[in-house]
Amino acid sequence: IVVPASDRTNYDAAFPNRQTVSAPTSTAPRMGCPGVCTGYELMNDLDFATATTSQQSWDSTEWPYEGIFEGNGYVLRNMTQTIAGGQTTGFIGVLTANGVVRNVGLIDAAVTSNSQTIGILTGTNRGTITASYVRGGSVAFTGSVNPTIGGLTGRIEQGGAITASYSTATVDAGAHDNGRAGALVGELNVGTIIASFAAGNVTGTDAAGSDTLNFGGLVGEIRDTATATSIITNSYCAVDGRPTACIGEANGAASAVPVQTESELQTPTGYTGIYENWNVDLDGDAIPDNPWYFGTTTTYPVITDPKTSEPPAANRRTIDHDSDNDGLIEVDTLQKLNAIRHDLNGDGLPASTTTYAAYVSAFVGGDLTAATATRMGCVSGCNGYELTRNLDFAADGVAVTSTDAYPNWTPIGGSYATVFDGKGFTISHLTINNNANAGLFNTLASGGIIRDLGMIDASVTSTGVVVGVLAASNAGAITASYARGGTVAVTGSGANVGGLVGQNSGTIRAGYARVSVDGGNGANVEVGGLAGYSSGAIIASYAAGAATGAGTGGNIGGLVGRADSSGAAITDSYCDREVHSTTTPCVGDQTGGATATAEGKTAAELRAPTGYTGIYANWNIDLDGDGNNDYPWNFGEATQYPALNTPTQRQAAIAAAIAAAADTLPPPLPRTIPPEPEREYNPAADHPEIYNNAEYEMAATCQTRNPDPETGNPRAATVTFDLGSYTGPILLHLSIWANGRYMAYETQGIALPTLERNGQRASVRVETDPAQTRFRLDGRRHGLAANLLLGYADCRSDDP
Repeated sequence: IVVPASDRTNYDAAFPNRQTVSAPTSTAPRMGCPGVCTGYELMNDLDFATATTSQQSWDSTEWPYEGIFEGNGYVLRNMTQTIAGGQTTGFIGVLTANGVVRNVGLIDAAVTSNSQTIGILTGTNRGTITASYVRGGSVAFTGSVNPTIGGLTGRIEQGGAITASYSTATVDAGAHDNGRAGALVGELNVGTIIASFAAGNVTGTDAAGSDTLNFGGLVGEIRDTATATSIITNSYCAVDGRPTACIGEANGAASAVPVQTESELQTPTGYTGIYENWNVDLDGDAIPDNPWYFGTTTTYPVITDPKTSEPPAANRRTIDHDSDNDGLIEVDTLQKLNAIRHDLNGDGLPASTTTYAAYVSAFVGGDLTAATATRMGCVSGCNGYELTRNLDFAADGVAVTSTDAYPNWTPIGGSYATVFDGKGFTISHLTINNNANAGLFNTLASGGIIRDLGMIDASVTSTGVVVGVLAASNAGAITASYARGGTVAVTGSGANVGGLVGQNSGTIRAGYARVSVDGGNGANVEVGGLAGYSSGAIIASYAAGAATGAGTGGNIGGLVGRADSSGAAITDSYCDREVHSTTTPCVGDQTGGATATAEGKTAAELRAPTGYTGIYANWNIDLDGDGNNDYPWNFGEATQYPALNTPTQRQAAIAAAIAAAADTLPPPLPRTIPPEPEREYNPAADHPEIYNNAEYEMAATCQTRNPDPETGNPRAATVTFDLGSYTGPILLHLSIWANGRYMAYETQGIALPTLERNGQRASVRVETDPAQTRFRLDGRRHGLAANLLLGYADCRSDDP
């Protein structure tokens, strides 16, 4: 990372705020490397097609690369190179003897060059390439004479090596003489190929007619010397319709490469047969590293993901886009999100053949066979989409610019009538400019579901019809979803404008919006912090964003601008009345029998409850229809608005509640319990670990009645405990002083009394001598199994 002065502008732009140095030994750690930086690694798939225009054409350098390039199992898609001049062409022009490339794939590259040595991954390899591949795409020579061209690398020389790698790219040497072309390597000049294969077409014409253009299904030509030879072991080529030999011309010892048909290469589905020796050691620790995944008898082997030892989706001929087999196609890029518009019923098959190309370019390798039940990898058929990571429309994570892939999002049009599951992930910086109907989705149709999705810092500007962040219109079900930050604004006239949706005729359950909403000055504009217009249901939801601007005939509501028709039911929902005019109601207008009970609250009132109590007593609702509460909300601290639990957090809350409900009575107290009854009990002195610990929220008090009014028994007592602020479950321990010692209640044959709870008081009535009875109250905090000792009560018959 010591960069020549001529290159520093570009390098500093790519790695901002880096520590610049003038010599390799100036400082360590540089760039954050604890010791010395030794190379680069991919942290995500990269697609040249979605890069800025200036980055879409890759220009390999003549400078040799002598560090490590770690792919981490990620891929580079759609690399385009058109090179005129130079000696070498490839993603890396020259990999030196110390250079290492590993665990990287190049998919659908297109390389054309008149350089003398051409490959897709490397032009010349003098170093080490392991567990890497080129799938699809093409490489072509456009020069005049002497091409050296290969699908993976143009030339291996000076001891360079390829291990556990492959290429299926098309190789075209053109019409020239005195050259060499190979599906994997053009020329092998004292190098090594181990446990690798090629299955790409190789074409070329010997222009001079002298048969000096050598091309092979694996290597075009081996050019060893008398004293140094190459090694090829356990490597193969497919020859169906390709060159008839794996080696075009052999001038050395490494010429015995058996040819295979496609069927022979696809049939073994493990480390057996021709692949018996393919479980090789890649990192030099003498332990096989399981680099290959063999799939089925209709697919070639592919490289496993080093992170999981499973085949990464990009490596499969037919990719599994539903790896968790839940029937939802997985979305992990903006390109895939955009492709949803071509398949609004979520079955993995575009509605029109004219949209196939756009859909397949996003879901690479997806099986679009209409008759296949397991299309796109869905075992029982696909029925929607799900996010598998956070997405951000701003490449810099700050703001969308004109160079970003989607600087002006077109809402997913038509009617989306299936599932979109956010899985608790978020979509940031959605930007829409001047669409009439505006939102991530245009219309969520009846039967459509959006759940567990967060929209962060959206910027939606519309000419004004129906406008929201998540959807323009909702006729389906939106659950546990929200919009936070950002703005919604109308520049035209006439609209239904909301922070989450513009118009709701379906259901919004456990949702919120904290978005600034401006309806403009047009006539008859309905503006709401959550929804502009609602004729559907809104349950256990809130809005805390400023709602402004409604011209003549319109309405503004902190939650909903207008609730209309008898189907509009708003229950247990609120708005923050402090973020706009204090006279703005939560529901601007309600007509036609709408039931709108949303209440305006201050920010403090919305933030203060930190559980399902008070105004949130009814917010622990059932989201999935199984009849059980799903703990959708996370109330945080008393300085925070409620937020939504992710599905994982909900499951943890449900498990804790189940564990608390199933909790059993702790074992009886020890037979001897201090303090002795003859001396006065002092909680602070006798139990400082309890009394002085803020975790214990109550003190025990004792009241006795002599005789007990219910039974007239002079030895009965009613013992009352003040629970303070404690609201969790409680259990009772009873011990009795008899015969000079304390005993658990079982030893006296007395059944455990019933503990009655009324608000923050708990009481128990016993028919035994209060002077000989000690009570201990135990609680459970937050569902934990450990006992929480709330207090003691020591009742005496002479207690006032």
